[in-house]
Amino acid sequence: MSIVNADVASVFDEIADPLEVRGANAFRVRAYRNTARVAPGAGCADA
Repeated sequence: MSIVNADVASVFDEIADPLEVRGANAFRVRAYRNTARVAPGAGCADA
């Protein structure tokens, strides 16, 4: 089973959700959201 960039992006987005709900640092939450947004086009080949 190979992991594709979209799967990685989804995980980062899922991590951001509970952080935001718990009131974590806004910059940290934004970092996870930004990573989720750019991960699908990060230049790694999807298998």
